Amino acid sequence: MKNIDSEVADFHQKMAKSMHSLLKAFTEGFEAMDKAKTDELENEVAERASEKKRANKLDKLNLGISNLEALTSKLKMSFGDENKDQSPASNEAVQSNSDIHQTSAIVKSDAKEAE
Repeated sequence: MKNIDSEVADFHQKMAKSMHSLLKAFTEGFEAMDKAKTDELENEVAERASEKKRANKLDKLNLGISNLEALTSKLKMSFGDENKDQSPASNEAVQSNSDIHQTSAIVKSDAKEAE
């Protein structure tokens, strides 16, 4: 009878040890899954932020290009009107010059950020 009791006690100890290792494995697995989900979410958020930043830079660049195109067309028109009107600095020319400096500052700052 003692022999059977000791075998039952051994079986219970081995079963408890197996259950403990099984629960530990499940816990580690679920922790790894949660960490992977969190990392994936963080990566998606970082990607969205970088895409938004890139889109913002492209918008600024497109704005700068359109400003330069507008200034170029104004400059071309001013050369066509140069023979008719010899006024050196009109309000439009002063505004255009201001736009050029602002656009070049934006382009320079975007170039520095890109580096």
